[in-house]
Amino acid sequence: MPITIDWYDVEKTILRYEFTGQWSWEELHQAMDEVQEQMASVSTRVDVIIDVSQSKRIPAGALSQMRGGTLKASENWGMGVFVGT
Repeated sequence: MPITIDWYDVEKTILRYEFTGQWSWEELHQAMDEVQEQMASVSTRVDVIIDVSQSKRIPAGALSQMRGGTLKASENWGMGVFVGT
C-alpha cells in the first residue's frame, strides 16, 4: 500500500500519513476516510504528520485536492505538518 496511516504516539494525539512510491488521488481519499475513522475514535485534538519524503511524485492537482481535504477534516483536527524532500 503506497499510503499508510498509523498513530505516532500511544496517547493517540498524532496521526501519521506515510506516502511511499507512486500513489493516486483515489488511494489518498481512501486513506483520508481511514483517518476520519481514527480521529472519530478519540475526543482529543489530533495533529497530523503528512510524510511524502519517500513518495516518487505528487500527482497533478495537489492544491485543489488539499483544499478539499481540509474542508472535510474532522472537528478535532489540530495542526498538519508536511514532511518532504
